[in-house]
Amino acid sequence: MLNDDLLQKISDLIKTGVKVPGFGNKVMLDKSRLDEFVNQVSDLVPQDIQEAKEIINQKNSILAQANMESQRIVDSANRESSDISSKSQKEYEELVEESSITVEANKKTEAIIQKSKNEAEDIIKRAEKKAENIINSSDQQVFSKKEGADNYSKEVLFDLEERLAEILGQVRRGIDSLNLSDTKTQEEEK
Repeated sequence: MLNDDLLQKISDLIKTGVKVPGFGNKVMLDKSRLDEFVNQVSDLVPQDIQEAKEIINQKNSILAQANMESQRIVDSANRESSDISSKSQKEYEELVEESSITVEANKKTEAIIQKSKNEAEDIIKRAEKKAENIINSSDQQVFSKKEGADNYSKEVLFDLEERLAEILGQVRRGIDSLNLSDTKTQEEEK
């Protein structure tokens, strides 16, 4: 980003330029100082582009984290489901061993197994939904940051282009003025 100090230096260079008599607001500028400012401005532009690249890298990092989080949630849900199923199976086997209540145990076991399956499916659905929400939120944040960075870079570059065009116009007018002076001097000498 162009800092105020650099802009002030460019403005001061223009104000301290030698006015060319008879040419209105035209001034002659010190080329070496003008080149120095152009180089400083050029050095600043890649920094803005680097910041935009860093935002894109952050997006990729956020997406990777969201994917890891969603995988962790799904794995956790699968473990819980497996634990619940194992626990239900164990309870079922224990109930079957008690012969006096085998029929009742079968019914209870089936209900527990079904409940466990329903809970496991519900956990998995919630985990998938949460992972999807995390990914969608990350995508929106990254898109917003990237769009903001792109717009900022465009604004900086457009501003730089306008300032450089103005400075270049002043330089060209100064050269034209000098060329007119040279032409008049040569004509007067003839």
